[in-house]
Amino acid sequence: MESPPDSIAPLTCLVIGPIGDENAPVGTPENQRWEDALYVLQKVIVPACELFGIKPLRADEISRPGEIPEQVYVAIRDRDLVIADLTDANPNVIYELGLRHAVGKCAILINEWSKLPFDVAWLRTIQFTRNPLGLVEARKKLENHIRSVVESGCDRITATRILQETVGNRSVEGTAPDADVETGELSEREDGELGFLDLVVAMEEAFPRLNSTIVELGVELEQMTTIGQRGSAELDALKATGQVSVGARMPAIARFAAALDTSGDRLESLASRYRTDIANIDKGVSYLLDELEADPSRQGEAPEFAPNIVRLAATASAAFVNLDKLASSLEGLAPSARVLRPPTTRVARSLRDLHEASTPIWQWAERAEAITKAPKHPATE
Repeated sequence: MESPPDSIAPLTCLVIGPIGDENAPVGTPENQRWEDALYVLQKVIVPACELFGIKPLRADEISRPGEIPEQVYVAIRDRDLVIADLTDANPNVIYELGLRHAVGKCAILINEWSKLPFDVAWLRTIQFTRNPLGLVEARKKLENHIRSVVESGCDRITATRILQETVGNRSVEGTAPDADVETGELSEREDGELGFLDLVVAMEEAFPRLNSTIVELGVELEQMTTIGQRGSAELDALKATGQVSVGARMPAIARFAAALDTSGDRLESLASRYRTDIANIDKGVSYLLDELEADPSRQGEAPEFAPNIVRLAATASAAFVNLDKLASSLEGLAPSARVLRPPTTRVARSLRDLHEASTPIWQWAERAEAITKAPKHPATE
């Protein structure tokens, strides 16, 4: 295990997340919430921080006398790093995370697999499952995120950038500068024509976020495949022991349906984020491709723009291979048992939506490939 650089002083860190009530009766939701949050703190957050000499402070551990909210707000403002556990989308945590984003300092998000609110669902988040392997993987991912913060800091998110910009110098990340926020339509700037390089920068900044969503979707699809394999293996095991009656198989089928339903929640959230990401950058990308098709020599101004689009399409193709085949298989399972119908239908619908939402990517890539092969001289009448 690597150690942090000796020349870098340990960061100060605040942990925000669901806290619950230690003194609530055992078995109550508040007490269970306290136990769950403490477990994640001890198994994931503390060991990841200790690797870098960081001592994370949780809000309920502030021992100074005084007004608790004020002390928390000071820590949100002043600490080098905030680790936010978004599990169950606790409103206080979301509010405190919003304050942190307004400050503009580093925040790392973790979340037990669940559907996140729309306004934070697109943020890079370490998703984990509450089992030994899932917690170990979460700790390792958190270590990597902290290492990145220690070594190079973190990028501003869109909300921070907009809040800290002057009113006269605003653009929406993921859309072209001078695009109408509601319609996405490009408009003429007051000071003249649209800046080609400004548009390129805005689009290239949006690609990593879209690519991250695609990668997460690929992971989720792999997990669905694993769920199916486990379900088949369980049924095969029952058959091998002579338990071939429908009654003997139904508990295994119900477990498969429950696992698929949980995975379906995550898929729906990712699919929604994916569609939003594509819609947010489609007009800007199409506009730039129009410009490059009209004058291929402009590739020299942004040599990586068209290749980035081609690479994005390749990532999407790899992630979505056999998408329709999986959707068809799930739709075929739906009539088998009542318990299977809701999750299989919902997941199959999400998979179909993903395929449809991907259409602009293939169109971008086809145009981008043609542009890279076109002669690099100005268009002539």
